[in-house]
Amino acid sequence: MSSLRLDLDELEHGWLTFTLRGDDTTWSVGASSVFDTLTELAGAALELAEARPVRDVILFEEPVANVLTFEPRGSDIALTVTRYHQESRRVGGEVQFAESFPREVVIRAAWAGLRRLDGAMGPEAIERAWGRPFPAREVEQLGAYVRRSAGMSRDASRTRSA
Repeated sequence: MSSLRLDLDELEHGWLTFTLRGDDTTWSVGASSVFDTLTELAGAALELAEARPVRDVILFEEPVANVLTFEPRGSDIALTVTRYHQESRRVGGEVQFAESFPREVVIRAAWAGLRRLDGAMGPEAIERAWGRPFPAREVEQLGAYVRRSAGMSRDASRTRSA
């Protein structure tokens, strides 16, 4: 069974700790709010949910950039984090994290990570610490998708066992 957990914590002064825990690897980085990682993460998860092309999420360490990419591979999504020494020149990157997960697992992990951050701090405190608004609308849309998806899975299980 594939498991993925995404944690967003230690948010203060425009920095947060971004951690991915996969089946085989744990990777963590301090990311600056120079790029709006929270909104980009929510947007990427929505794009996955809607089966649209997915944006990269930049985790900026000033001047080092870690780029999280989402590559469809059949029903799975290959998550890769590549570290570049200059964000503007994505050459010679070093892979930091590379694992594949079912699409639904990736979407749920992003939604759950954003929800935990929201629950721990609240949107106003996040905006003060991050310097940008919390993507509440996008997180609500993700939550609706996750609930619909879970309902469809339960319905399919009942149909198969009948």
